[in-house]
Amino acid sequence: MPVSLEKFLSQLSDSGILTDQKLRALAQKKSEHQDGESLAREMIKFDYLTKYQAEQILGGKGKNLCMGQYVLLEKLGAGGMGQVYKAYHPGMERVVAIKVILAKGKIDEESVRRFEREVKAAAKLSHPNIITVYDAGNANGRHFMVMELVKGKDLNVIVQQRGGLGVSETINYIKQVAQGLAFAHENGVIHRDIKPANLLLDTKGNVKILDMGLAKISNKENEETLSMLTGTTAIMGTVDFMSPEQGTSSRNVDGRSDIYSLGATLFYLLTKKVMYEGDTAFAKVIAHNESPIPSLKAIRTDVSDSLNFIYTKMVAKQVEDRYQSMLELVQELNAIEKGSASTGNLTELSTIYSLRDELGEMGLNRESSKRTVLSFKSNKVVEKKDYKFVLIATGISVVLSGIVALAFILGRSSNSQSEVALKSNIEKSKVEVKNSGNANLKPATVNKDSKSEKKLTAMATKSEDTNVERPAVGDLLVLPFSEVKAKEKQKEVAKNLQKEVEEKADLGKGIKLEMVLIPGGKFMMGSPVSEPGRIPDKTQYEVTLTKSFYIGKYEVMQEQWEAVMGNNPSEFKGPKLPVTNVSWNDCQEFIEKLNAKTNGGYRLPTDTEWEYACRAGTATRYPFGEEVTPSDANFVGSKIGKPVEVGMYKPNAFGIYDMYGNVWEWCEDWYGIYPISAVVDPKGPATGTVRVLRGGSFDGIYGSPSGSSGRGCGSGRVNRHGFRLARTP
Repeated sequence: MPVSLEKFLSQLSDSGILTDQKLRALAQKKSEHQDGESLAREMIKFDYLTKYQAEQILGGKGKNLCMGQYVLLEKLGAGGMGQVYKAYHPGMERVVAIKVILAKGKIDEESVRRFEREVKAAAKLSHPNIITVYDAGNANGRHFMVMELVKGKDLNVIVQQRGGLGVSETINYIKQVAQGLAFAHENGVIHRDIKPANLLLDTKGNVKILDMGLAKISNKENEETLSMLTGTTAIMGTVDFMSPEQGTSSRNVDGRSDIYSLGATLFYLLTKKVMYEGDTAFAKVIAHNESPIPSLKAIRTDVSDSLNFIYTKMVAKQVEDRYQSMLELVQELNAIEKGSASTGNLTELSTIYSLRDELGEMGLNRESSKRTVLSFKSNKVVEKKDYKFVLIATGISVVLSGIVALAFILGRSSNSQSEVALKSNIEKSKVEVKNSGNANLKPATVNKDSKSEKKLTAMATKSEDTNVERPAVGDLLVLPFSEVKAKEKQKEVAKNLQKEVEEKADLGKGIKLEMVLIPGGKFMMGSPVSEPGRIPDKTQYEVTLTKSFYIGKYEVMQEQWEAVMGNNPSEFKGPKLPVTNVSWNDCQEFIEKLNAKTNGGYRLPTDTEWEYACRAGTATRYPFGEEVTPSDANFVGSKIGKPVEVGMYKPNAFGIYDMYGNVWEWCEDWYGIYPISAVVDPKGPATGTVRVLRGGSFDGIYGSPSGSSGRGCGSGRVNRHGFRLARTP
C-alpha cells in the first residue's frame, strides 16, 4: 500500500536529515503528488534524498539515518557484526565510511568494550598506508566508528580479476603494507588478520590497511566459541594467511605473526594461490604448522633468489627464524628494489613429514607428526612441536573485513575466511638443525592462470568500471582517461595544430606567462545525484568540447599583473603569489591590455572549460581522489590561512597547477542553472546578475570539481578571488 503524503512528510521530518526550510518548500509541493513515493522520486531526482534514504523513510526507518552528527547516504556492505555505510558530516563537509556494530542485545558487552579500546588504538595510527579513523561514538544504541572513505579495490579482488601480479608491482605493495604495519607495531597495535582482502589499493597506487586493530572483535553467534574467545587459547584471523602460532592462541602473538601473514599474502599476489589448500579450516591450520613451505620459484620462475629468500624467511614456522621486525623487512625490500639484496644465510630449508591420513579427512581429535629440518649457517636448535588439536568452531572472519572501500566494495570476493577456536595440548621435543646443501623445496602446482608481467603492469592502474580508461571518440578524449593518455593527446593535438603543448609569452623583465594546451573532449559536468553537499542546480549533464584550448599553467601571479597593469591590488604580497582582490571587470581590463601587449587571444575560461581542465580525465570527486588532504591543495584543512606561491602542489594529468584551493578563479560565464540535456561547446547563460567562480580557496573548498562553484558580482573585489587565463589556439 502506498505511503500517504502526510505520513511521508512526517517521517521525513522525524528523520532530521533536512532543514526546516526545505521541509516547508516540500510541503508546498503536496498538490503535485499523489502519494509519498511520488514525492520521494522527485526528491531523489533533484538530490534532496539518496535512493537509500528514500527507502528508509518510506519504510518508517528514517530515524536511523542520523548517526550522531553524521547522515547516512547509502549502505556499502554488511557482515556478521553489523554494517558499513557511506555517510556525510554536514559541518565538516566530509564524506566518510561508518562501520556500525550490532545494537545492544545482539552483541556481548565484552565485545563492545573491546571494540571501544581498539577504536582508540586505531585512532592513534595516522599513516599513509593505514585507513584513517576519524571518530567513534554511540547513537540509537549502536556503536560506530568513522573512517576515511577510499576509492579502490582490495588486492584479493584485483588478483581474482587479473591473476598473479607482476614481481615489481607485488614488491611495491608488500613494502607499503610493511611500512604501515611497522608504524602500527611501534604504537603497540598488532593487526592479526593481514590478508589481500584487508589491503585496499586506491586510485593513486597507494595500499591502505583495513580493519587495523579490530581482529579481536567477535559476534555472539556461538556461546561455546564466545567463551573460548575470552580465554587464553582464542584464535582470530583468516586461516589461509594465519601464522602457525595463531593456530594455538591469538592472545600472545606479536608483530612477527603479521610478518608471516604478509609473507602468505606475497605468495598469493604472485601465484593467485593460497600457500596451503585444504577442505576444512582445521586442515589448513594443521598445514601452516606441519606442511613444508611451498616453493615460490617453482610457480613463478621470474622470482629472484633474493625475493624467494625474503618470502621463505617471512613464512618460517618458528617466529625466531622470521624477520624480527617490519622495519627489518622494509630494509630488505628496499635493497631488493635497488638490486643490492643478498640471498641471506639460508642454505637449506627442507621438511620431512609424514601424515597418516590426508589432512582433509582428519577428525576433531587426530594426532599428526612431522619432523622439520631448518638448516641455517647458525647452530641453532629449533623446537619441534607435535600438535593434538581440538576443533571448537569454524565460521566467518571475525571482522567486517574490507568493507570500507567506496562503491567498489559491492561484489568483492574474498578468500576462504574462517575463524577457528582451538585447544592445543603441545608436546615438545627437539629437532637437529643441519648445515648442508642447497634448498630442496617441494614444488607446488604451476598456476596456469598467471598472466605475463608486462600485460599485468599495463593494467595496474585500472580499478572500477567507471574509472577504466575509455577510447577517444573521433579526435576527442572521453572521460575518464589516464595521465599517459592525456599527455599523448596533448602532443598529438599540438602537432596537428603546429603548436607547442606549453606556450610562453614574454611580459618583460624575465616574466613569462605560461599556457598549457588542453585537447577537446567529452565528459559529464556537474555533480552526481548521490554526492552530498552538491548544489541542486548543478545536476550532471553531458558536455562535448569540440575545440582544443589553452589554459593557464598557473593562476595569474602578482608579478604578471604588475607587468601588465603597473599596480598590485593583492592583500597578501609576493611576486609568485596569485593576484587577488581583483573583480571580474578588473580581469577584463587586464586581458584587454595583455592582448595589446602580446599576440592576443587571451580570455577567461568558460565554466565548462575550467571543469574539464580541472578534472583532467578523472571521474572522482576531486582530481586527486575522493577526499582532499593538506598535501593536495591549499584549503581550509591545510590551516595556512592565506594564499601560497603557485605551483606548490602536484599538477594534474594535463600539467596544470592549483585548480583546487589557493584562490577562487573567475570564469567568463554568467551564473545559471545547468541544462538537463547534452550540449556541445556551451557558453553559459546569455544574461545574468553574477559571474561564475570556481575552485575554492585557502579558507574553504566546497564540494567536488562540479560542486566548488561560487558566484560573485562582476565589480566585487575579495582577497581570495583571483583568476587564470584561457586562450584559443
